[in-house]
Formats: sequence, C-alpha cells, structure tokens
Amino acid sequence: DGTAKHVLSLVASIQKRNLIIMEVKGNLVKRERMEVLHRFPLPHFRKVAWVMVGQPSDGYRDHALARLLKEKQDRANYEWQSRKTERARQRLVEDIGRQASQAARRKSEEDKEYT
Repeated sequence: DGTAKHVLSLVASIQKRNLIIMEVKGNLVKRERMEVLHRFPLPHFRKVAWVMVGQPSDGYRDHALARLLKEKQDRANYEWQSRKTERARQRLVEDIGRQASQAARRKSEEDKEYT
C-alpha cells in the first residue's frame, strides 16, 4: 500500500539531508521519476540520476573486494582480540579465586593450630 513509504518521502522532502531513492523501475520510467522529483522542489536538493547496469570494471571489482576483505579481516582481528582479552580476564578471575581459597585454607589451618 506504500503509506509508510509515502510518509517517509514527505518527511525527507522537508529536511536538509542526503537521500538516495533506490527504485530501479521508478527511476527508469520518466513519468515516475518526475513524480518523485516533484516531491523535492526546494533548491538545496541536487537531483542526480545514475543508472548502472552490467558487470563492474575489473579495477572497481578489485577495489571492492579488497575493501570487503579488509573489513572482514578487521572484524576477525577485533573478535580475536576480544576473545583473547576475555580469556585473560577469566584467568585473572580464576587466579584471584584460587588465591582467595588458598588464603582461606591457610587461615583455617592456622586457626586449627591455635585451638
């Protein structure tokens, strides 16, 4: 029914924000494209339409794949570092617990010696 889409486009047309309308058919058909453009009459909107069809160039594809690989590697490094930090924290908690139990055991042994 498109009511939410219509409300969002009305709200977007009065705000000074960047907006991308990604509708393939709507942007290719001149009548529908003109209807959308009439919703944004204010002069601060720059109206640009780019239609890209087909396979991307090898350079762009290599750049995009390198960027995706870097993001994936960064995410993996962050997760590894988080796991490493969590393991170190767990070891520290275990050491503190072990030291506390040893201290309690020593104290109970000392109390037994005095009685």
